[in-house]
Amino acid sequence: GVDIDAGAVATANQNAEDNGLPAERMVACSNSDLPYLAVVRPDKYDVTMSNMLFNEQRGLLPELAALTRPGGRLCVSGLIEEDLRTCADEYGAFFDFELDGASGEVAHTREE
Repeated sequence: GVDIDAGAVATANQNAEDNGLPAERMVACSNSDLPYLAVVRPDKYDVTMSNMLFNEQRGLLPELAALTRPGGRLCVSGLIEEDLRTCADEYGAFFDFELDGASGEVAHTREE
């Protein structure tokens, strides 16, 4: 996964270890590093998470897609209701758009 906060990665690694899950695929980077990371890291991630406003996410969609393996999932939060239709259109170029209406959270599955 990718996170802008190295402390969050350390916490995620500890949580994974505490729960018996392998945590060897955690990477911390800033939003500005995503384009670079997508090029220099040939490995893809089963799950990529993004927690930022849609206007920030939309410019990173190609990189987020490049970091997510075919069949993997991009889970996003930080979206507001007014952005959902635009999200469906723009994310649809890279992911199958799926809205969890009960909680308002959005998940996208990478197209193969």
